[in-house]
Amino acid sequence: MSDESAACRARGQKVQFFAPYWNGRSVLDVGCAGQGYDISHPAWLHGIVCRSARYCVGLDHDKGAVDAANRAGYQLVHADAQRFSFQERFEVVNALDVIEHLEDPKGFFGSVSECLLPGGVLLLSTPNPWFFMRTLRCFLKNTGGANPDHVTWFCTETISELLRRNGFAVERIAYGSGERRLYWYRFLPASIRHTSIFIVARLESSNTPIGSLT
Repeated sequence: MSDESAACRARGQKVQFFAPYWNGRSVLDVGCAGQGYDISHPAWLHGIVCRSARYCVGLDHDKGAVDAANRAGYQLVHADAQRFSFQERFEVVNALDVIEHLEDPKGFFGSVSECLLPGGVLLLSTPNPWFFMRTLRCFLKNTGGANPDHVTWFCTETISELLRRNGFAVERIAYGSGERRLYWYRFLPASIRHTSIFIVARLESSNTPIGSLT
């Protein structure tokens, strides 16, 4: 499978998992301007989020990409994902493949908390550090295939604890991959078979649920 096909399949898995949380709701989409496709491409993830949500605003640190998306009719704000604020509040904050890039995750969580409505939901995805092929590369080639733009790895335990310390309760965790060949290894636990971790967390400051997301 080509890298592009794998990326497309991985994106499809994210959409399948997270779309029920976007549908018909107000969404702040953090780190959305890049995501591997031209903004006119139907597979551009922010475009998919916008088509699913009732209302969607994007946020990204890349000013050129933000300006291009705004010219195309999207509503994006140029800001740092570690320090941002909005006068309005959202039902959902979507931050897929973002947290591993941040030097100050506490600043990110604080900003998210201020932007969420009571009972709001935070959606995260991040690379799985225990993916078995990555572990094998560490042993065989002395490299883990780390992205130079990534600051740190998060496993389910560390991201859950980080969320708890910042006022969020984890409601759901799952694993996903983009490569079909990985499904040949069904005998392996999902925690090492898949390339990505998907997380759904709820702001604990209120017990008010959002619609029927529970």
